[in-house]
Amino acid sequence: MDKQAFIHQTIKHIRSKDVRQVVALELNQHIEKNRSHYIRQGLSKDEAEKEAIRQMGDPVKLGKKMKKVHKPKIEWGMVALFMAALCLGFFPLVAYDRSNPLLINKMAASLIGIAVLLGCMHADYRKLQKYSWLFYGMATILLWIVFAKGFLSAVTVNGAYYLSLGPLKCDSTIVLPLYFLAWAGFLSGRPIKWWQAAILFVIPLYLFLEAISLVNVLMYGVMVLFMCIWALRKQPQALALLTGSVFVSVIGTAYLLWPQLTDYQFERIRAFLHPEENYFYAQTQEIIGEAGWLGKPIDPVQFYLSVPEAQTDSVLITAIYGLGWLFFLFVLLILLAFSVRMAWLTTKAKDSFGQLLLVGGFVLYTLPLILNLGMTLGWLPYMGVFVPFISYGTITVLLYSFLTGIVLSVYRRKDYLFTKKPLSR
Repeated sequence: MDKQAFIHQTIKHIRSKDVRQVVALELNQHIEKNRSHYIRQGLSKDEAEKEAIRQMGDPVKLGKKMKKVHKPKIEWGMVALFMAALCLGFFPLVAYDRSNPLLINKMAASLIGIAVLLGCMHADYRKLQKYSWLFYGMATILLWIVFAKGFLSAVTVNGAYYLSLGPLKCDSTIVLPLYFLAWAGFLSGRPIKWWQAAILFVIPLYLFLEAISLVNVLMYGVMVLFMCIWALRKQPQALALLTGSVFVSVIGTAYLLWPQLTDYQFERIRAFLHPEENYFYAQTQEIIGEAGWLGKPIDPVQFYLSVPEAQTDSVLITAIYGLGWLFFLFVLLILLAFSVRMAWLTTKAKDSFGQLLLVGGFVLYTLPLILNLGMTLGWLPYMGVFVPFISYGTITVLLYSFLTGIVLSVYRRKDYLFTKKPLSR
């Protein structure tokens, strides 16, 4: 049996293409090393190869052993934190109303989210890279037609258009995962000019402003910025250019943003600057101040009058009052652990596309958590931002199930061969 036949016999029972590639390379290197050793001892090339193969043992048994050693790994820590956060999201609903009709919807969304996570985790994330332009185009068209211009939109809330998908209604947040995939592909694929990247960046930014979604403006902008910094972290000149471009973009965005602010948004800013004069801020701070370590019973009617969006944007206030500061601190520990775990996994990916997906996912998860936490504690003005996993909403559960699934897919393939591509400039 020659070398190629031995390797084929060893790997033919391994189903994963990635594992077969790794095992084949490892076997070839090991055989060649032993072959060189036997040649130095005086054997001919053919005899040395046969002896090297003989030393490897039975190919079937070896293949089973190698399959077990190189089996794709699941990041169980991330899975455990995902399940814990998903389960914790039920408690504020129960604290708000023990017979809360939204519990059924939350359960259905959680089950679908688990299915989405499993599907994304087992899929090969690398195949998404070639569809970067498709993802960008789909997101931009959807953002323009539905959320900026209002076509196909069934509902408006505070002037913003919402897309109706049967029983589900969602705002422009639904396009963020598409831009997340698109920019990871742009920055890890064929290099693009800085002015091209600037145009690609500004178009969605303007459309998010048109859609009156300031939170998504912030999430999109910070996500792309962090991904660009990561992609250019070893290129000082490019980073300097990026810094200048960001400064210009911030000034331009502020110029475009100011006329877009509506009366209720100006009112939120005034309320934040003068909380003692605003009923909402005064009530929420009073509610938080009255909350004990173990929580207090909630009267849904009275609580709703004091805390709007008590089950979505203000869910942490509900958790603090109804379940207590101990529960809130435990939830915060789980959510922050999830964020830290995702940041740690960024160092484990071998290819730039996978790394950028982890960086983008980290931003899309961590930023709304920080914003909502600041809003809850009175450090930031009220801005209508959700808490990952904890806020009620099918779309948010599916969004973070998808992001977690992509993270797990990257981790499963972190030890496999990749095609190296230059970072964008």
